[in-house]
Amino acid sequence: MSNLDDAKQNTQSTLDRLEALKQGCCLVAVTVRGCCGEKSLNSKKIIIDGQQIESKLMRGTSFNWFPQEHLTFKGNAARAVERLLASLGVKVAGGATLLPVSRLDELHDGINDIEERFYDKLSKVVKDFDQLMAGHVAENQEVEELIREYSWNKEQFEKSFIFKASPPLAFAPADEGDADEVIEETIGLVYEDVAKMASDVYTKSFFEPLPGGSKKLREKIKQSVINSGIDRLMSKLTSLSFLDPSIGNIVDAARAELAKLPKAGYIEGEDFARLQHFVLALGNEDMIRSFAEGHAPLFTFDPTSEADPISEAQEQSVAPVALDLFEVLETGDINQQDDLDSWGAGL
Repeated sequence: MSNLDDAKQNTQSTLDRLEALKQGCCLVAVTVRGCCGEKSLNSKKIIIDGQQIESKLMRGTSFNWFPQEHLTFKGNAARAVERLLASLGVKVAGGATLLPVSRLDELHDGINDIEERFYDKLSKVVKDFDQLMAGHVAENQEVEELIREYSWNKEQFEKSFIFKASPPLAFAPADEGDADEVIEETIGLVYEDVAKMASDVYTKSFFEPLPGGSKKLREKIKQSVINSGIDRLMSKLTSLSFLDPSIGNIVDAARAELAKLPKAGYIEGEDFARLQHFVLALGNEDMIRSFAEGHAPLFTFDPTSEADPISEAQEQSVAPVALDLFEVLETGDINQQDDLDSWGAGL
């Protein structure tokens, strides 16, 4: 084959992949917005009638005129949306999420669930708004004047909250001459997301907490590890595999490894060690990229060897554990600093 034929073939391959990307994916955006119950002041000090007042309602230069514990539903919903989008697609430049069209129904169902919970929580807060404000004033009488000065009325408060999922948009690069770059960047994001998801599974499922905040490696794990975290990872890979054959290589290898595991009961002993090595390998972006492109095996496992093919440094680089998709909606276990005035997962 001549160089010209090679060039034509490569160009056609790129165009085919770009067309698959355009036909098989869309861009989605979700916005969660609402009152944060704070007022920014010009100083970290509260001065009333010439006297400096100490108050727990001050955080830096922000003054909490509304009880913050009743606003966690907003940040929780934003986090749940972010995790839902991350489980189905990949975030691209500009904050939008590139999502396979085949998974729009899953997105729709998940978003509807989160939205319903969001507005249910909001309606309860609005219903109790006057009572909550009265209690807030009673508990902070030293700054009652500031609370009344900066607080919103119930109508303003309620109208500020918005949960909006925009209609999916077609994916279309601004310049098709940049097709190769667009495709490679998208595939790179897939590898990055896979590594993050696998790292989350490893950190969350393979260790048990100890007193004092330390952890130790478990000796066995339940089948639910496969049925939840790894299955979600596999589902995401499968739905995006049309982008490039290399992604399919990871899917095939993962299926082959999972087929070696017992289908019931605990995963322990040699099976546990094999699964541990496998998930660690998936959590390393360089390793999965090298394997997907045919340069190296995904991992090697010798049950007779005590050596760990994944270096200690790689183990320590595993990302922090991720919360379950809706766990934050039930527990409210989110730092108040993460409650944003406006959050958007999208355009």
